[in-house]
Amino acid sequence: MGNLLSLVRSDDWMGFREYLKTTRVNEVNPKEEVRFLKIGPKNWKEAFLRDRWPSSPAEKFLMKAGSQKLLELTYTYWGFSEENLIWAFKEASFFICRRVLACLKEQPAESVELAMLWRKDTEILKLWLEKFGELSETAEKMLEACDFQTMKSAYVDCMIKAQ
Repeated sequence: MGNLLSLVRSDDWMGFREYLKTTRVNEVNPKEEVRFLKIGPKNWKEAFLRDRWPSSPAEKFLMKAGSQKLLELTYTYWGFSEENLIWAFKEASFFICRRVLACLKEQPAESVELAMLWRKDTEILKLWLEKFGELSETAEKMLEACDFQTMKSAYVDCMIKAQ
């Protein structure tokens, strides 16, 4: 049995299935895992993500460049790491934020919400409110700071429209 990439190169589906049964998560090299998610066949990637919690670098890759289906599959089976969610809502592109937000079924940790507010992007705030309907009490208090007036105005507008 070879490593993940050699199985892909040799198109060894049975070897890949055996690999999934016998290889422990911590034995998969994160760089190899990301490379696999870039070049592997679609059905192999889906099988891999149903069987294993992706490493943090692999999850981040999926947020950046994976298909929406693979990203949703990851969230459905494993959820997203708080670290990667904070990155997505604080630093990633609007496109990535929107992709990640579309996958979420429940409001993530308050730290993620605060990261989203620190970004000071009213469009992301509007999408967040469309999805979850409200902000936490801590987040609302954060909007009271003078450097968040634009965000507070957008928040108030969204709350008025929601009524």
